[in-house]
Amino acid sequence: LRKPFPLLPDALGKSPSPMCAMMPERIANTDPFKQITEIIGSGPYRYVAAERVQGSRNVYARFEKYQPRPDGALDWTSGPKVAHFERVVWTTIPDAATAAAALQNGEQDWWEYPTADLQPLLRKNPKIKIAFPDPTGGVEMMRPNHLAAPFNNPAVRRAFMHVIDQAEFMQAIVGDDPAMYHTPLGMFCPKTPMASEDGLEPLRGKRDYGKVKEMLKAAGYAGEKTVLMVPTDYVTLKALGDVMADTMARVGMNVDYVATDWGSMLQRRNKKEPIEQGGWSGFITGWAGTDHLAPPAHIALRGNGDQAGAWPGWCVSPELERLRMAWFDAPNLAGQQDICRQMQVQAMRDVPYYPLGQYQQPTAYRSDLTGMLNGFATFWNVKRG
Repeated sequence: LRKPFPLLPDALGKSPSPMCAMMPERIANTDPFKQITEIIGSGPYRYVAAERVQGSRNVYARFEKYQPRPDGALDWTSGPKVAHFERVVWTTIPDAATAAAALQNGEQDWWEYPTADLQPLLRKNPKIKIAFPDPTGGVEMMRPNHLAAPFNNPAVRRAFMHVIDQAEFMQAIVGDDPAMYHTPLGMFCPKTPMASEDGLEPLRGKRDYGKVKEMLKAAGYAGEKTVLMVPTDYVTLKALGDVMADTMARVGMNVDYVATDWGSMLQRRNKKEPIEQGGWSGFITGWAGTDHLAPPAHIALRGNGDQAGAWPGWCVSPELERLRMAWFDAPNLAGQQDICRQMQVQAMRDVPYYPLGQYQQPTAYRSDLTGMLNGFATFWNVKRG
């Protein structure tokens, strides 16, 4: 805000994360190093903390004092937010088969993200609807550690890009239907203004594992141990991790598959020490497509190294940083798009991460529910009948 900033509305309206969260002053003044224990919102539902069961249930109740706007187009998070239900109970069911059975039996009304293997079963049930509320889908990646061998070597990073078979990764999640995924995926969400296919040649064509094995050897890879962290408590990330470990092995990489839970992975990925001291080489993760609409919130595309607040992986790329700052000052959409094309070409050289493809993620709900909006799951405007 040191100068006129026409993108401020874009920054405030970003969803799903980060977003502009409005807090009471007394909470906003909390020491940044202390955990905030009170959850307060200004929306049509309030969080009922007393009914929370960790890892199993969260409860929301209609906030009687909330006044929705009188009019406006209903789409994503815009328009009036009307609470038709007295209570919403969000149940966490880790086992997909159990979740599917609960939805079919009417024990649950809405399954946020049904797994691909169970969608055909759900489609046969006339009391269940399958919808695709977010066309940006999920964009997946493997983040290499730029501080540790072998991915601290730019030539190794570039050589390994040639073995990434994005279709194989996506099919591990959604099956063989090409309508359910998009490749090649670059650095920005497909079919959005900043997306292009500039620089994506290494991701095209048939994979030649023998050739890439020789490329890695020529780049200096000499069989060093690589530690791949895979959060197995996410079905999609587990599937991607399996394919990645197999891909690494096919080109002769000495890969140690570390199966872990999401929380433990988040802790370990902060380690900058060598592998022998508990470090790591790469981890599997994913984002909502809306997180990769443009450079500002695209933290995986930063080149700010190990500066404070830098994302684990610690990519150093002065050119990516220069282009990112230039994007903010671009005079128009065409200028922004040109800069994003340059960023993508530069990213294919510096390899801040390996894009693994975009897939479509449906949601499933009982057919007597109406009023579902586009975007991520929200409870307002949803009602029966």
